[in-house]
Amino acid sequence: MSDEKSQKEYDFEATLLFIVDNREVLLAPKLDKIGKDRWNGSGGKPKPQDSSLEECVARETWEELWILVRKKYLEKVAVGYFTNIQEDGGSVIWKVTVYIIEKKYCIGTPASTKEMGNPQWFDMDNMPYMIAADCFWVPEIFKGRKIIVRATMKNNQSELVGPVQIVDVDSFE
Repeated sequence: MSDEKSQKEYDFEATLLFIVDNREVLLAPKLDKIGKDRWNGSGGKPKPQDSSLEECVARETWEELWILVRKKYLEKVAVGYFTNIQEDGGSVIWKVTVYIIEKKYCIGTPASTKEMGNPQWFDMDNMPYMIAADCFWVPEIFKGRKIIVRATMKNNQSELVGPVQIVDVDSFE
């Protein structure tokens, strides 16, 4: 008899949002937890009060950047399955649902919070990446692709183990 974990495709779920303005993307350094001291968009794990992943990413963006997003303009662009090999040899799989929203559909001025440092705008072609796999798939979503991504990493997500797999999808429905 197998346990529930072996039947699931992932161990944890999270969201990620990139706020874009023309060819720029808003990023901030993470101040704790996964990705500490690395630049990233806003997002995180759903909480019981979140009625949807869109609700989660909107709440996280407010908590992390002091930005309100108009949820109806969130564009789901990727679903990533990121396997993290831990120091003890075990692994954890994160399912990350990724959104893009245009700055014009956001309200507020980006600011530092207890979770994210000073937000800055970066050119999409010259931006820092949070984890080793990001440089393979993040540029693709900025080209308009909708994708499913699979990657395995070790050493605190700084080293790839095998190739990054990217599959195009027409929609996520």
